Amino acid sequence: MKFNKALLAIPLAMGLDVLGAAPAHADNINTDGVITASDSNGIQVGLTKLLEMPIGTANPDVAFTFAATPVSVDEGNSPIQDAPNLNVETVDPSNPIMTTLDSTGIDGSTEGDVTTVTMNSGDILQGVVFPHAGTYQYTIPETNLPSSNFPGDTPYIQWDASTAQYTLTVYVANCTADTNCADGQSVYVYAVTDAIAKLDASNPDGSSVGDKVDPTPGDQQAGGQSGMVFTNKYVKTNNSGGNDPTTGQTLSISKTVTGALGDQTKYFNFSVTVNPSSLDVTRIQSETEQNPIPYYAYIMQDGAIVTDTNSLLNNGWDGNADVQGRPCFVIYAGTPQSFSLKSGQSLAFVDTAVGTSYDVSEATAPGYDPSYTVTTSQTQGSVVTGDPNTSLDTGSQLVGDNTTTGIDTADTLGINSADYVNDRSVNPLTGLTMSQLPFVGLFAVVLLALVAFIVVRARAGKKAQAAA
Repeated sequence: MKFNKALLAIPLAMGLDVLGAAPAHADNINTDGVITASDSNGIQVGLTKLLEMPIGTANPDVAFTFAATPVSVDEGNSPIQDAPNLNVETVDPSNPIMTTLDSTGIDGSTEGDVTTVTMNSGDILQGVVFPHAGTYQYTIPETNLPSSNFPGDTPYIQWDASTAQYTLTVYVANCTADTNCADGQSVYVYAVTDAIAKLDASNPDGSSVGDKVDPTPGDQQAGGQSGMVFTNKYVKTNNSGGNDPTTGQTLSISKTVTGALGDQTKYFNFSVTVNPSSLDVTRIQSETEQNPIPYYAYIMQDGAIVTDTNSLLNNGWDGNADVQGRPCFVIYAGTPQSFSLKSGQSLAFVDTAVGTSYDVSEATAPGYDPSYTVTTSQTQGSVVTGDPNTSLDTGSQLVGDNTTTGIDTADTLGINSADYVNDRSVNPLTGLTMSQLPFVGLFAVVLLALVAFIVVRARAGKKAQAAA
């Protein structure tokens, strides 16, 4: 009876506040964060997962799971075993709207270079049977978090796991004639309150531990979500071939020379700048710690790495090599790298994560008509042409995800590329060709004969007139 009095005091204490408060997800919410329902069917509690990924990333095939651990029942005056399990352990990866959340097939919203997928659970109180009236308190964290790999691993995946944890208190009241309980139902969830136990990036700026949040899901069809939010950040490479550019490339820049006058041995000058996405925290942190992680790029020809050091000097190679001793360009984020390519060669990267931006510029090549085509996730763009007297720049481009096209992940060659073509063809000549000379000579003979005939006739005519 002591509990019932305390429980009944809740709506009395919040009455004026409730009447003056703006409508929230449930029937009422006051400044203390206690959400009440008007009858036994009114309270729902949900979870929201925000999955942030660099733009162009395919949704990972992974489920996100949570736990609800009982903390106390009736402020410790009843056995903890009285607390029933909530619906946060259901595993059903085929349905994204549930407590175990699965991002597969969900479209995200994009802002800047980040795509955010929002997943909402079902009602974690639905069907839960509480044995008696009282207060039931739970802590709710995310569990079984995906693993995180360092970029040195091949391929690497970064997970910035959610550290959020919430304390959910469920107020359970005895049914009365006025509460519209179902037949055989003796108690119902009268109110809930939820507080931040551990912060993460999903909490609003200025949040503190102990702040109340609204755990009701709202109208999910209208974009509503629970205040019990968990945020994960996900970054991946699109290279299953490790650090071997002959079996897997994440980005390539190629050169082809065409036309009858095109010099296949000529080296054309380029510059490339590469930057990680804003979510590629490992690379960004390494930059701020003055221990930057470089990108590795290799000169390729006929499907193999060019290793002849004398030949590589023509490519602008600066003498660097990877940990395996293979000659390569060591490129740091934000720093332009010069290089040169001849027809049939390419500069191949093996470690540009999805969402990495790059910008390629080819220097002027007088006499050659330049063009390029950018391919992203095996989707080829339009041909862009330029002027022989000006450089041709791709502008900022993004490395896409190979899994967006459903191709074999082992076949990553050509998925993301900037392919340059320089053409030098034979222009139409306005003078005479050798094949035309016989006809020109014949025409000249005929013309001279005609002139001679006219002259002879004219002279003969004059003599005839003189004789007369």
